[in-house]
Amino acid sequence: MRDNQFFLPIAVTVLLASPLLASGCGSSVGSDIVETDSGDVFDAALVDTFLTDTGISDADVGRDSSGEIVDATGETASDGVADDSVKDVTDDVPDQGVDPGTNEEVDPGKDVATDPGKDVATDPGTDEETGEVDIIEIPQDEPSCLAAGYCWIGGNCRLPGALDPVRSCHACRPDVSTADWTALVDDSPCDDGDVGTYDDKCVSGGCAGTFLNCPVVIGQCEQEAHPDGTSNCNYAFPVGRACDDGDPCTCNDSCDGTGTCAGSPVTCLTVINPCFPNAHCDGSCACALDPWPGPEKSCPITNGTGRCDGAGACELVSCSDGFVESIRSPGTCIRAFSSVSAGESHTCAVTSDGTPFCWGDNSAGQLGDGSEMDRISPRPVSGLGGVAGIVAGQDFSCAWTTSGAAWCWGNNNVGQLGDGSAMPSNVPVPVSGMASGVTLMSAGSLHACALRNGDVWCWGANGVGQVGVDSMSSNFLIPQKVAVSSPIFVDCGAQHTCAITFQNNAVCWGDNQSGQLGVGNTDNLLKPTWLVSETGMTEWISAGGQHTCSLGRVGIGYGQYMYQMECWGSDSMGQIAGDGNSTCATGSCRTSPGTAAFWQALMSLPDPPVPAAGAFHTCYVDSFNQLFCVGHNDFGQIGNDTIGGIQVFYKVFASGASAVTAGGRHTCAIVDSRLHCWGRNSDGQIGDTTQETRLVPTPVSW
Repeated sequence: MRDNQFFLPIAVTVLLASPLLASGCGSSVGSDIVETDSGDVFDAALVDTFLTDTGISDADVGRDSSGEIVDATGETASDGVADDSVKDVTDDVPDQGVDPGTNEEVDPGKDVATDPGKDVATDPGTDEETGEVDIIEIPQDEPSCLAAGYCWIGGNCRLPGALDPVRSCHACRPDVSTADWTALVDDSPCDDGDVGTYDDKCVSGGCAGTFLNCPVVIGQCEQEAHPDGTSNCNYAFPVGRACDDGDPCTCNDSCDGTGTCAGSPVTCLTVINPCFPNAHCDGSCACALDPWPGPEKSCPITNGTGRCDGAGACELVSCSDGFVESIRSPGTCIRAFSSVSAGESHTCAVTSDGTPFCWGDNSAGQLGDGSEMDRISPRPVSGLGGVAGIVAGQDFSCAWTTSGAAWCWGNNNVGQLGDGSAMPSNVPVPVSGMASGVTLMSAGSLHACALRNGDVWCWGANGVGQVGVDSMSSNFLIPQKVAVSSPIFVDCGAQHTCAITFQNNAVCWGDNQSGQLGVGNTDNLLKPTWLVSETGMTEWISAGGQHTCSLGRVGIGYGQYMYQMECWGSDSMGQIAGDGNSTCATGSCRTSPGTAAFWQALMSLPDPPVPAAGAFHTCYVDSFNQLFCVGHNDFGQIGNDTIGGIQVFYKVFASGASAVTAGGRHTCAIVDSRLHCWGRNSDGQIGDTTQETRLVPTPVSW
């Protein structure tokens, strides 16, 4: 620090500490001496530096022949007279000293030796006696400085008692020197700046203290100690320090607040599981496991087969018949869907235990879950169990139970629920007169049909004769019996219906504007009529939007069957594997069956499933479980990862397919017991928990 930093300008408030003054002694109990005024003469040799003021006035002016200090009247300092009239000519000493921390007098209200009529020169506060603020004018030249009784050191005027900024045991002492700092008397308090010492005192001008030795306790959790400038050591334990308590079965050992090393016990559980044996702590905050059973070790999986994976987990190998691995909960087996039906914008399916589910568009309550909220994954149909089969129409659905009862739900504006009313329902309602005997159902756009006790029954919209009772009545609110001899199968298209008799002959009725009835013309028919060139070999039939397809065995030889799929009606989008250009407006519709696909298969193989005629596309599964689709593809319903119709059947699956259904703009199939859907998904009809169009088969989230 530069020396002139202690220089104070004229007329400033003084804020200087005065350890020199603090070294005074005495404890005055009487009134103080008369204050020295500006006329007092300073006599450095006569300063009674360390005498205690006991109330004696000692107006000091010199010494007598014996060397004792006397005042103007000849009285000695010990004469006991306290009211001399002669003014003091020397500076008196402090009564009890100055507090070095605050520069204030210890006994407020009593003067100190250097008070020239105001308060202490180094007191920055208020005058203890008068309340005046200390204003000291510091001389700027050596003569004035010395005349005022100050020190002139290093070209600066210093107040008496000011400390050397470099040496803490040197201060301004006007009675001793006026040219340099003077060492304080030994044993004066000071600060050597070392917190490792205490009781610092001046000795021969140097400041030093007593060194404090703080011992350290040896060990993992030893006490750390450091001196704090007093005669005490400040101890602190290293809380949280890692240590080892010597116990191999404790974890995360650390020092606590008492200097102890401790850890948390490691608990190794014994789990009753063939792939999880006993375990023991390994001394590294973990459990050491007994040898794991390898992959050759089997383990139980609910509704499936499992094996140990070599790391203690039981992994799924396969699910039992009728079950599939859940997409939502991998490693678990859930019921598989055994049948599926795609409607206009929703889908319904039944699990192997007869539980019905629906998903997709629910604007008319066609999902049957008691709401009108769309669902993007399967939701159970409310209050219906033991279901044998389910079908999805335009905006309604129907199902029949293993006991033969028929139920429908959804829109009912034209009686398509068959309950005798025109009121919609978002939960299943029984079809009138169909409490038993039902073995099959089908749903069109606005009508439905069922096989019951060897007869075909239909109900709902009949504007083009699709109910098949030789009538143009617009609606039928309850089922009507259709004149079909010994039917074994029935299927509803958008506005037409077809059935198969026990002799494997196909008959159709209803809308025929595109030749979809296959009778050789485009006239609507109000009752069942045989197809042109009926072969009596029809196994299955599927009615779509404005086209129809059938599948049958047409030849036998060399232990094999010859299968043939025929289609007829509109080919506007290539849906009957034609050129995609035929429109009935120009008279080029196919009004009679034409071959769309054929193959040979061993008689030992099971019959292929029902083909699927959708709104404008067609799919089928052959005897080798291959799945093919053709026709309209504006939303990827063909499944070939593109947009745009095709006129040649595209192989969607090379194996594993067992059922297929075609809806308005989407397709679903059961492949390797897993239900897949693809195509339009704006209402969640794909069932993969999204509403994104799918151009390839996508597993239903289940």
